Amino acid sequence: MISYTALELTRLNEQETLIEDLYRAQLGAILFSVNQYCWDVVSGWGNSLRTELAEATHSEAEQVQTSLRRVQQRHEPIQIAFTYTQKRIVLALADSLEPQREQFAARIAETLARNMRETGKMREHASKGYVRPVVLELAPTSRGGDALILVFAGEEEDLEGLLISTASFVRQVLRPKISEFESRNFLLAVKRTDDKSILLATNDAGSAAFEYEEPLWILPNMTLAIKLQNASTAEIAATRTRRTLWLMLGVNVIILTTIALILRTLLREAQLARLKSNFVDNVSHDLRTPLGLIRMFAETLQMGRVPSEEKKQEYYGVLARETERLTRMVNNLLDFSRIEAGRKVYESKTFNLTEVIVEVLNSYRFHLEQRGFTLVEKLSPEMPCITADAEAVSQAFVNLLDNAVKYSDEHKHITVALYRDEDWAVLEVTDRGIGIDAKHRHKIFDKFYRVETVGRATRGAGIGLALVQHVMAAHNGKVEVQSELGKGSSFYLKFPI
Repeated sequence: MISYTALELTRLNEQETLIEDLYRAQLGAILFSVNQYCWDVVSGWGNSLRTELAEATHSEAEQVQTSLRRVQQRHEPIQIAFTYTQKRIVLALADSLEPQREQFAARIAETLARNMRETGKMREHASKGYVRPVVLELAPTSRGGDALILVFAGEEEDLEGLLISTASFVRQVLRPKISEFESRNFLLAVKRTDDKSILLATNDAGSAAFEYEEPLWILPNMTLAIKLQNASTAEIAATRTRRTLWLMLGVNVIILTTIALILRTLLREAQLARLKSNFVDNVSHDLRTPLGLIRMFAETLQMGRVPSEEKKQEYYGVLARETERLTRMVNNLLDFSRIEAGRKVYESKTFNLTEVIVEVLNSYRFHLEQRGFTLVEKLSPEMPCITADAEAVSQAFVNLLDNAVKYSDEHKHITVALYRDEDWAVLEVTDRGIGIDAKHRHKIFDKFYRVETVGRATRGAGIGLALVQHVMAAHNGKVEVQSELGKGSSFYLKFPI
């Protein structure tokens, strides 16, 4: 498609010329249809004339004149109907021309005598079955309009003819025909060939610059001009060509965008596959750590190597805490699986948030002390109750504590604060760890995503913060983070009150 577009760009002028030629051919076809219509009308008049004269006795001038008058009165553009032989001319004139009968008879006879060659060819063609009238010019009539003689081959040596007023012909015959094209976005006009003046025009065609002209077959002193109404053929050709090119360019953009999206999806899928692989590895490692401690302390107790009851109680405490830690990890995995499948259901109830936070801190305190952390608690004594799933809130809080432990180096200091901020109950967990670079901050809540730090290998499943975000969203809450690289991070869980 891109190659085709480039090819079309190189053929721009050729395309425009082709379209312009097509439009010109269409204009020419319209002019041809108008000419053919006029010719058919005149041929019909000729047939009517021959039919009327065939029923008259040619030796009786009065009968011939009566037949001619019927034809003349039948169509307004016909001013005179006549028959002509070397011996006589019989006329039927419009009433307004009757006083000039002799002058018109002489002029018609003179015109026919001057054009014997043309009338002779017309007779010859008629004898072969090709009936076509000869159009001859006559001087202007006393009415001030141009007049033409249409001559038809009669019986034997006779000539039959009609003298028509061009102005009346244009008005009565041409006007209805060209009016048909007004609603098709075309402008047409009938123009004189001598002074280019316009005798008849559609709409605003009088001031238009016409693109295409053809002589009228029946009216040789007139031309029929045509153009498109709102633009020239060249302009329309250019517009259509460019519109097509813009369309192709748009399609190319869509294709390229689709390719880019497919590549992006493939890259994301590859990255997701890698993250899932790391996830399995990290989960296996995280599960082995508490399992190893549980096994070691359980075997020590089983073999009776603990000398005192006090030491036994200490070992039992370690087993309980590591079992609880292992349970939390398994619960995280199960909850993550339910969230991915859309089956996670939260059981909301009203409870005291301070009590839940204190309970979590009491169970987590030994783990923090064993790792050498200093825990600072800033819990507001007068906190209102909230409506949420207490177990899910505890899980989110523990995940933040785990993160604080995981990403702290020398400065092992964690602050937990609970306070009210307008219509929010805010739980804040702050550490003094490695912090989060700004470029990673928008990704930390993505599943399987873990911040990689140069010189530091941090293990983890990469689902903790994703679970935190889901819990807060499910409770119409918010999770926010503030962090500076090398100075630690602060996470805020905001619950609506």
